[in-house]
Amino acid sequence: MMTPRKKRQFDILLADDGSEHARAAVALLGDLPLPSECLITVFRVFASTQAAEVTVLEDAVAQTCALLMNKGLQAKSELLLGSPAEKIVEYAEEHKPDLIVVGAKGLRATLGILLGGVAQQVAEYACCPVLVVRAPYDRLRRILLVSDGSPYS
Repeated sequence: MMTPRKKRQFDILLADDGSEHARAAVALLGDLPLPSECLITVFRVFASTQAAEVTVLEDAVAQTCALLMNKGLQAKSELLLGSPAEKIVEYAEEHKPDLIVVGAKGLRATLGILLGGVAQQVAEYACCPVLVVRAPYDRLRRILLVSDGSPYS
């Protein structure tokens, strides 16, 4: 007799820095037909210079979790001190999410850059697929999948 396999939870790591692009990522996740067993970890990294603002950052992450939960999604929060790209990649290596979702540019991005430094580093070094979301976001209409034919694409 075969034992039915237990459903595995689908984990998403959402890198949230409070930027317009991060808010677009939250909106996009709310629109996706995600499995009911999906857990979204809302992840924010702060610099030591922001240590005095930890309570404000905790409230902001809690608000993002509430937005996702209001759309019927499971969400939890993580707030860490350090370099954003480095901490996101380290967290992903340790917790093995199925997907990382990150805004195309952060709060400190300069105009004219196609992809923010954190998004670029995470996309390059993460151990799992990375979805980069650009603002403004209205809704998904079409998806373009680009492949170069390599084993990783």
